[in-house]
Amino acid sequence: MALLMLKRLHTRVLTKFRYTRTHLPKYAVPMFLRIVKEMTPIHNNKQNKVPLREEGVDPARVKPHDKVLWIDGKGKGHTYVDFHEDHWEDLKLGRAQL
Repeated sequence: MALLMLKRLHTRVLTKFRYTRTHLPKYAVPMFLRIVKEMTPIHNNKQNKVPLREEGVDPARVKPHDKVLWIDGKGKGHTYVDFHEDHWEDLKLGRAQL
């Protein structure tokens, strides 16, 4: 998962997916993007990743003001789209693969 802090979501961010697919190895392309309103730094001004890792991408655990995106076509598409509860269920039931 990649974490982005944006004032507003630009379509350019979503179209950068094509760039990552052509220039990065398959394992390095982020399956999920998480758009946050504010960073949560720790004492040394680094991003505190522990709460983000514990929340994961489960829509029930992600903060309401954060937005999670994932690759369309149940993980096999060519752009990022909103990640919803039904997508989470597809992942848990094996109907979508990462």
